[in-house]
Amino acid sequence: MKKSLLILLGMLSCTGAQAATVPSRYLEDNITRNYYMDELEHCPGLLEMRPGDLWTITFPETIRDSFITREGVIDRQVVDNRLVMAAVGNTGSTPVLVMTTDSKAPRFRVDIKSGEGGRNKNVMVLPGLPPGGTQCPGAQISAVSRPGGPLTDAGMTASLPGAVFPKAEGRVRAAAPSYLQADLKRTGMDLQITLNNTLESDLALDGKDLRIGGMPTALDRFYLIPASSSLNITVPTAAYGEFQWPGVIIGSAEPFTITATLP
Repeated sequence: MKKSLLILLGMLSCTGAQAATVPSRYLEDNITRNYYMDELEHCPGLLEMRPGDLWTITFPETIRDSFITREGVIDRQVVDNRLVMAAVGNTGSTPVLVMTTDSKAPRFRVDIKSGEGGRNKNVMVLPGLPPGGTQCPGAQISAVSRPGGPLTDAGMTASLPGAVFPKAEGRVRAAAPSYLQADLKRTGMDLQITLNNTLESDLALDGKDLRIGGMPTALDRFYLIPASSSLNITVPTAAYGEFQWPGVIIGSAEPFTITATLP
């Protein structure tokens, strides 16, 4: 009996020695990185990926949509409050913007670097600002600056006043905030919408929110109008009457509405 016990102890000691040389079952000691939502709206987070990496970004709110400007750098998919990104290019970079259900717009910049890839990474986006404060300029400013003076009560309302008048060639100038020029024009059975954003912040519009004559249209996607840029949208509709399209300023979550009357 004593001999058998000694043999068993010897086997256990050998097993322990072997276990000590077995590498950790985890890919890295720390695969999670934290960011804060109110910082990311003003200072984009930098994500340095390697070819073949798979990163998961988890947000405190459900994601409505995501945007990139360069294809062939990453593949991405939205699953509830997670953005899953796979690095598919060998090199390259692209900005990434995410729209959440509470109108937050965190930003990232993805840089694909050469090197050994195939890693899994988790990125956690926490609400608010870091407990110790932030060094991101503008992260604590709730309102954006705009041309024409300080923010007024009229600028905070969901529907802003403005003249509605027909232009040449069947165009209609829509009423909108001073920083957004909106022109509408009929072309056959389509409605051509031209939007010019002069603000130093991006604007976002949800196609599902557009109403013409009180009825929704066939638009079923988000539209991002970057700062100091224009966007042309074609709406296949024969509807007339009141045109109303609410949107939001990214960064401040300040609402606005484009209104017009289509004769």
